[in-house]
Amino acid sequence: MKFIETFFWGAFIACTALIAQVFVTVISEIFFKTTLTFQYLLTDTIIHVSLLMLIAATIEELLRYLIIKKRISIYVSGLLTSLIYGIALGIGFASFETFLALAGHTISLNILFMMVPIFVIHIILSIFLLFFIKSKVKPILELHYLIISIVLHTIGNLIIFHFLT
Repeated sequence: MKFIETFFWGAFIACTALIAQVFVTVISEIFFKTTLTFQYLLTDTIIHVSLLMLIAATIEELLRYLIIKKRISIYVSGLLTSLIYGIALGIGFASFETFLALAGHTISLNILFMMVPIFVIHIILSIFLLFFIKSKVKPILELHYLIISIVLHTIGNLIIFHFLT
């Protein structure tokens, strides 16, 4: 049953990340007079797109880290359970993101091709963080895994954006 709960924690992370990203966008527009939205991505510079992807990945990975650290890691006892719970968390996260991406759009081949890497990124990063958080490393080293996760997520998002949009 904790497996199903983990799936919903993944969807919760995605929903919370969306709210946080909207909040960051509003704050940036009010205080810094800059737009951090995905609305004009196709006409933005690569630096602006990369910054947006980095901000989104940072928010998502920080939330993923917190949920794994505080809720999910207590159920994990080894490599197999890391895989199971990591897959459940990643699928929950990617499912909510995919649901939002499909809302208001007709399903096309391009969108279907985008769904696979989104699921792969979230599943792999969930397993990665869960495994290394549960491996009883020192807390300072967990920061390294979080940074690696943010960088990999940003690169994955940029690859998806570059090749599939």
